[in-house]
Amino acid sequence: MCLASCMKPTTLPTTNIASNSFSSVYNIGGSSGTLTCTTGTTFPDGTSSKTLFCAYGTWSPAPSTIPASGCTGCVSQTWPTTNIQSNSFGAALYASDTSSGTLTCNTGATFSDGAGSKTATCTSGTWSSTIPASGCTVISQWAQTAVATSIFQAGYEASRATGSCDISSVWGSGHNNANDALTITVQVSIRITSMVVYEHGHTGRVVGISALSPTGTYDQLWTGSPIYSYIGAFDLAFAPALAAVNYMTNQFKIDFHASSPNPSVPTGEVDCVNVVGTIV
Repeated sequence: MCLASCMKPTTLPTTNIASNSFSSVYNIGGSSGTLTCTTGTTFPDGTSSKTLFCAYGTWSPAPSTIPASGCTGCVSQTWPTTNIQSNSFGAALYASDTSSGTLTCNTGATFSDGAGSKTATCTSGTWSSTIPASGCTVISQWAQTAVATSIFQAGYEASRATGSCDISSVWGSGHNNANDALTITVQVSIRITSMVVYEHGHTGRVVGISALSPTGTYDQLWTGSPIYSYIGAFDLAFAPALAAVNYMTNQFKIDFHASSPNPSVPTGEVDCVNVVGTIV
């Protein structure tokens, strides 16, 4: 018995097709043909190959069921590396449809919008989101060193205002009804965007914040008047809006007007200082 042959389909896609076994003008009845996607790409339904069978002169399923777009996948990007802790995208040339990857920032760093990680999913050959090429450029740091113009007494040294907040260890001013200053450094030089001074106990003493400029002088970023209050054994976050700077630095000065009606307690206390800025 002679089986009817099937004419080779003329509408087969070619995009990202690694192999095509429809090699002759006519395919013998009972045979099949297969299109196989390039590694890492798929057809829109997630399959990596499509096969048609020739039966009694007719292809089954019909050639029109093979998407004309061919195999799609997202071309691997040159993902950012600045302050990136982990990258799950992999190194393949293509990422297949529906696959995704995540970039996670180092501890203390974020992308420009404040996100600590970014995920993108490959959908029909297009990544679902754009990840900033600059990477994680916003850095949040605790004061690493601190020097004060005075201390209340032993146990209230300036170094106690470094690191993260712990309430039980604070710097205490030794001045009363006078100006005082706490100069801090952070590990990484940044273009400062914000600062949070965690005052302890006697609060409202901050009257100025400045940054060390490239010329060696301090630029005033904020000035204000003291608003004295006592909140007990707690911290109060003070975060005024700062003037913009166009340089990077790792040294800052916090000015205080220390005052207390009770000379037996520190006139101003700082538990910790957090500084946020960009590295671009």
